[in-house]
Amino acid sequence: MSALLQMPLYLSLLIVFFVGFGIAVLSMRLIKYKLAQEFLRENHDVAGFIFNSFTMMYAVLISFVVFINWSEYDKAQQNIFLETGELSKIFTIASGFPDSLKKEIQYAVLNYSDKVANQEWDLMKYAKRSEEVNIAYDKLWSVFLKMDINKLPNPMLYQESLTRLNVFSEKRRLRYQFMYVTIPGIVWFVVLISAAISSVFTYFFGMKNKIPHYLMGIAYTVVNAMILFLIYVLDHPFANSILIGNETFLEIIKHFQKVMSAM
Repeated sequence: MSALLQMPLYLSLLIVFFVGFGIAVLSMRLIKYKLAQEFLRENHDVAGFIFNSFTMMYAVLISFVVFINWSEYDKAQQNIFLETGELSKIFTIASGFPDSLKKEIQYAVLNYSDKVANQEWDLMKYAKRSEEVNIAYDKLWSVFLKMDINKLPNPMLYQESLTRLNVFSEKRRLRYQFMYVTIPGIVWFVVLISAAISSVFTYFFGMKNKIPHYLMGIAYTVVNAMILFLIYVLDHPFANSILIGNETFLEIIKHFQKVMSAM
């Protein structure tokens, strides 16, 4: 499944569509071959009642899982804006320090941002972190930790910088947290079993005209496959650049470079 995340989304969706299509057609042909239509129609009353009850429970389960995953995806996206926002604040606050410290701080912020956008982002697709980003992060902190506060013209500005650094560090840790899979295995097991049962259930209804039944069974299975893929994609928000990309970091890098080149 991870290979699907590395493909363009339209291609992944096509593969999921045709896999669902193939499973539905083969399964329905096998059931039609083994069981007579008259036998299937005899059980419609009971089967229909059970199917309605089961699909209601399944719909609640799927809605809950999609909602939770979508919320986590949205939080991951917002967290990127917050992380870059804190970096921008640190970069701007640096203007209140003496020139030598100002340049050192701004360069450290720019260096970290550049390493994240151009090196770590590709690694995050595979839930990995960059050692060079860790070094750049430590360097940013060391710039402030080695300062002599008594020689600073505005100690309050230093305190504000540390506050912004702490908030930025928290957002950075959250970005790594969102990078990893969040849905427990037991939830995937229940969702997959429920999806399989609900799809197979539709094949056990009998109709005189086979074509409408095939179309309905195929549609139900394909939609199930698409929803499962949606859940899987939302659970890996950084696995594909079409999802959460590095554009926000690239934008602040351009801003940083423009400001520093004007000095």
